[in-house]
Amino acid sequence: MKIYNPQGKLIKVYGYKKQPRQVELVSDILGDAGGKAEGKDNFLFKRPRHAKLKATYVLLQNGKRSKAKIYSNREALIKVKLLKVKVKLTKKQYRQLLDLSK
Repeated sequence: MKIYNPQGKLIKVYGYKKQPRQVELVSDILGDAGGKAEGKDNFLFKRPRHAKLKATYVLLQNGKRSKAKIYSNREALIKVKLLKVKVKLTKKQYRQLLDLSK
């Protein structure tokens, strides 16, 4: 898993062998959030208005690349292969993701 800052600079790299907890945490948060996305509005992949990009997470699992952009309004835009979804993270999920990027 790679984490990039808002300017696109690589700031952290977590590998499953050395940091399984961090990789599983991000995978679980994004999987749970994506699984709860309902309604056609969540499938419109647009940048949230007035929100600032906080971090970008890139994961590679089972040969599939997924990408999640975390914004200041706690929204996450998640893209996995052809699926694109917008979700609202809980305060706890948002805090956990941003703590990993520090």
